[in-house]
Amino acid sequence: NVFRTIRYYDGSKLCPFIALKVKDAYRNKTIKGVTEVQEDSGLVYQIILQDEKHMYVVNCNSDGDLNLQKRFKRG
Repeated sequence: NVFRTIRYYDGSKLCPFIALKVKDAYRNKTIKGVTEVQEDSGLVYQIILQDEKHMYVVNCNSDGDLNLQKRFKRG
């Protein structure tokens, strides 16, 4: 059986440990949204960051390991 729960929320509801890791790694960027995916294999966060010129998609596991997935230029 595969069990998956997906939650969407803004940056204010992100786990404080993960939020601190993101803010340390991506200074001067704002957390705009979070997609939290809970599966049998663990918990993963997809975090949307934004600054004046770009938007970023960052994946993070429950240990706080961050991985930049995509960067978009804002119009």
